[in-house]
Amino acid sequence: MKDREVKSSSITNNRLNNLSLWVLTILRIAIGWHFLYEGIVKLTTSGWTSASYLLESRWLFSGFFHWIAAHPGVLQAVDVINIWGLILVGLGLMLGFLSRYATMGGIVLLAFYYTANPPFISATGAYLEGHYVWIDKNLIELIALLVLLLIPTSRFIGVDGLLRVIRLKVHKPKPDPVPLTQAGEGAGTDEGKPTGRREMLRHLATLPVLGAFTYAAIRKQRWDSFEERVLQANTTQPD
Repeated sequence: MKDREVKSSSITNNRLNNLSLWVLTILRIAIGWHFLYEGIVKLTTSGWTSASYLLESRWLFSGFFHWIAAHPGVLQAVDVINIWGLILVGLGLMLGFLSRYATMGGIVLLAFYYTANPPFISATGAYLEGHYVWIDKNLIELIALLVLLLIPTSRFIGVDGLLRVIRLKVHKPKPDPVPLTQAGEGAGTDEGKPTGRREMLRHLATLPVLGAFTYAAIRKQRWDSFEERVLQANTTQPD
C-alpha cells in the first residue's frame, strides 16, 4: 500500500514539474517575443534614437543619461547596443539558445530602462502608461527573467537542450557486448530510439514560434505600409 502511495506521489510530482517547465517555457518565449519585436521595430524605424528617453530621466544617474544624449557619438553607440541587444536577447529567449546569457542580458537592459525612467510620477504630474508607483512592465519582466535564470527551461525545450542531447549521443560510451540469447530477446524493439526522437522534436518546438513571429512581423509591416499610403492619399486629396 505504501509503495503504491509513493509511486502515485512520484507520478504526480513529475507531472507538476513538467507542467511548471511548460508554463515557464511559454513565459520565456513570450518575453523573448517582446524583446525581439522591440528590437526589430527600433531597427526598421528610420531615425529612431533613445535620446528623448534618456533626457526624460529624473532619478539615479540622470546626469549620466543626459550626458549620453548630449554626445552624438556616444548616443549612436548606445542605440546600436540597445537595438542589437534587444534582438539577440529576444532570439536567445525564444529559441532557448545560450539562454542563460540571453537572460542575463535581458536583466541588464531592463535594469537600465528602469533606472533611466522609474515608475514614479513624471515631471508633468501624470502617470505614464504601465507605471504603477514602483512597479512597471520593465520591473515585472526583470523579476520574471530572474526566475528563468534560476530555472533554465532551455534544457527542457530549446536549442540548448538539443545540443546537449547531440553531445550526449556523440560521446555516449559503447555498450558492452550482449550475449546472443539476450540480443535475440531484444531484437526489433528499437528500445530508446523513439524517446530520443521525441526529445529532439520537443527541443525544436520553438522554431514554429519563430516562424509565427516572422509571419506576424511581415503582416504588420504590410499593414502599416498600407495604412500609411491611405493616410497620405487622404491628406493629398483636395477639399
